[in-house]
Amino acid sequence: PFDLHHFDIYGFFAKRYDAPVFVENDANCTAWLDMTINRTIKLGDFMCLLADYHEGNYQFGDRSGIGVGIGLSIGGKVYRGSHYSAGEFCSLTWRGGCVGQTGLDEKLLMLSATDEEAWRAWMVDLFSSLVSVISVLDPRVVFIHGKPFSDKKKIEAMLEADCPQFMAILEKIHCKLIFDADDESVVAKGAAMMYLQKLFAVPELSEMESKVHFTWDDVIEQANRRRFYTKNAMGELDE
Repeated sequence: PFDLHHFDIYGFFAKRYDAPVFVENDANCTAWLDMTINRTIKLGDFMCLLADYHEGNYQFGDRSGIGVGIGLSIGGKVYRGSHYSAGEFCSLTWRGGCVGQTGLDEKLLMLSATDEEAWRAWMVDLFSSLVSVISVLDPRVVFIHGKPFSDKKKIEAMLEADCPQFMAILEKIHCKLIFDADDESVVAKGAAMMYLQKLFAVPELSEMESKVHFTWDDVIEQANRRRFYTKNAMGELDE
């Protein structure tokens, strides 16, 4: 994101904040949340869709309209991919050189939040693009998050009328479609669940020396630490 390459995000924040630092994208946070709140049932592999309305910003390679991210949980773990970019969605209309996630017209994207036909075109582009993904991944559940998905009945009617192949693939592989689009704090809750799961879980060997590994001793030390800062004459902070 933000066209950053080989940038140490962890180091950037760790130098500025005296607290544990974790970096995760918003769609993966929803996967952490759904994995946690459904921990008492045999959820299996699942997929999370997280969408939001936003204005385009070409500095960040963004476009106006609706943006969507995908969080994947495979084998009881959040899957990030070999380049940590799993779930970065590009639709079937996307082509090389396109800015953003789709090849749909810019004017249509700008209207997708307010115009019925533009909204429908975006939704069809999204869900038709997911058919082959769902067929290959074979998830047990697809969770739907975000304001653009808030009208469940409207979306289900649109899928039945304009994208029946999506509903058909769900039926074929016995995959449930679960809407949870009204909770605006799913990302924050998911980030908290990620922290707690890492705290209580037994770390894997690959995590023992990594930046994402921490222990209860780290948490207790952080909780007990007291620092007092005073500004010196130059306006800098002294401990």
